Amino acid sequence: MANPVAQLTRRTVILAKSEGSDKTATGSPSKTVIDVTGGGLGSSQELAGTPAVFGNQSTYDTSTTIETAIIKSHTATTLTLANELSFTPSSGNYIKLDAYGTDPTPTVAANPILTMDPSITINGEVLERNAVRYQGAPLPHQIGNRSVELSFSCELKGNGKTGTVADVPEIDPLLKACGFKRTLSTNDRVYVPDSTSYDSCTIYMYLDQMVYKIVGCIGNVNFKLEQGQYGVAEFTFSGKYVDLADGAPDVNGSWGYSTEMPPILNSAALTLDSDTSVSASTFELDMGNEVVDLKNMSNSASPERFFLASRKPVGSLNPQQVVTSDYNFHNKWAQSTAISAIKCTLGSTAGNKLEFDLGSVTRLSSIAPADDAGLRRFDIGFQCASAVNSDSDVQLKFLGG
Repeated sequence: MANPVAQLTRRTVILAKSEGSDKTATGSPSKTVIDVTGGGLGSSQELAGTPAVFGNQSTYDTSTTIETAIIKSHTATTLTLANELSFTPSSGNYIKLDAYGTDPTPTVAANPILTMDPSITINGEVLERNAVRYQGAPLPHQIGNRSVELSFSCELKGNGKTGTVADVPEIDPLLKACGFKRTLSTNDRVYVPDSTSYDSCTIYMYLDQMVYKIVGCIGNVNFKLEQGQYGVAEFTFSGKYVDLADGAPDVNGSWGYSTEMPPILNSAALTLDSDTSVSASTFELDMGNEVVDLKNMSNSASPERFFLASRKPVGSLNPQQVVTSDYNFHNKWAQSTAISAIKCTLGSTAGNKLEFDLGSVTRLSSIAPADDAGLRRFDIGFQCASAVNSDSDVQLKFLGG
């Protein structure tokens, strides 16, 4: 071993980019049969049973309608869908094909993510050999299934705006790998859970002069807001194992970090039902994604891919105690009464303003009196839900207007 060069633990850089293959519709598409420009769709069974994402404009960023459909069959140039889209695509509209585990090569110019407290855990199943014999020492083991777990936090902030339209936030690929899809609603970038399909992402974690290039990342996010502090999003991802390799980011290149300052949780609007003057100091929302792995004996010694099996969004807030004639928290909890609106807004400047909207069927799950330095509050737990056949439990909006 050569005399090692010191590696600095705080010189860590994280890049993230959504996986997938961008295509364009051509010809005269219908709701179920779409010609794809350039072809190159592979063999007739390669994409069958996988999802594809369709937009109603030429790019994902400009599409106001984003829908997913399962590919039933395909030729080298045509996709036939198992279910109809709600809109008829036009020639030139956006298509994205599943490309799980394919490295899209993130760069410091386009894909850096400002993170806090990054950590990585290398998971490997130790396969012991517990044969009985005269010797006391064990037989040599091997490492079976391998995977990687990443965790870090990011500031909750916008990325500015172009005209009146909010720019795509820096954490976009992370949110999409946590089960969200993004749409454009007038001036706002709106993220909603999608039970049909979601992106995976590739994450590069540079540790000074070394790098992990982790593909197929799928994860969970927990949002935390506290008065007088920056809002944060705590991410945890599972991805396919890769050896640590030599490599450093292009430190002489143009770094693409967002320059927006994160808004402080002051003068925030918190709404319960029709009450827009709720006094609370904390708000938390955990998407509760269940990440599972698919094992396949014909695959290498790691899961073939990770999936989101389910989600159970839960959260908490701590409003000041009020008399029951003002707002009866206990009765809402005891009667399982749906809260018609739970909204929390962070920031006040268009392009750097976020809103959490938890739908209309959220219910309180727990309630307890609490002492906050002599001030009485209620510690409230809630559980988000959706209407039948609707992903309407959570919306996260980056507001441009």
